[in-house]
Amino acid sequence: MGFFDRFGAGGGDLTVELSAPESAAGGTVSGTVSFTAGKRPQNINGISVKLVCTLSQNVKGPQGVQRQSQQRELGVQQLAAPFQSNPGQRYDMPFQIAVPSDAPGSNRGTVDWRVATMCDIEGEIDDGAGAEVLIRGGAWGAQPQMQGGAAGTLEAMKQQAIAAHAAAVGGAILAPGTAVVAQWQDGNWYRARVSGFQNGMYGIDWDDAKLGASTWCAVHQVRPA
Repeated sequence: MGFFDRFGAGGGDLTVELSAPESAAGGTVSGTVSFTAGKRPQNINGISVKLVCTLSQNVKGPQGVQRQSQQRELGVQQLAAPFQSNPGQRYDMPFQIAVPSDAPGSNRGTVDWRVATMCDIEGEIDDGAGAEVLIRGGAWGAQPQMQGGAAGTLEAMKQQAIAAHAAAVGGAILAPGTAVVAQWQDGNWYRARVSGFQNGMYGIDWDDAKLGASTWCAVHQVRPA
């Protein structure tokens, strides 16, 4: 149930249902995203879905042992173009996302996979939903362990993404000031400029002020303009 439903203003309800609770590296995750409109017409800017892998590890530092996590978003899909919903109508949108052949296997608390969906509603608080999915691992190992394995997998994922990106853009990381297109939180790509590169992430300054002044984007979310 969306925020506006809870306060009696109309709202809407976004859900995601998986075709199967598990998949394997090199396979696919599929299912249906459903949006049930609220009690009045709404302008829907878009509905998107993605597969999210969260890698977590314990790191010792000056403040003691702290938990660190890194997310990688895969297969971002825009399921619906802008439209105006009809009150009470249900919209079903099937999806299918490919799982990389070298994806790490699920290990709760260390390697967690989920399907996440978002509905961008004009002038209202966006609605989101998600569902956990079990992934049987590929080349990174089926069950990375907390000590060493998770850290190694986390670094391997980051370095692999950086290397693939560098190869795609000509063998080097994009320099500050480079004109690019980058992926915003709605899953769409917009013009921007690189402001820096740190810890495997690009600092991005958006050309369109409506997107905000700047943000950090993973390397797979940035392409030369």
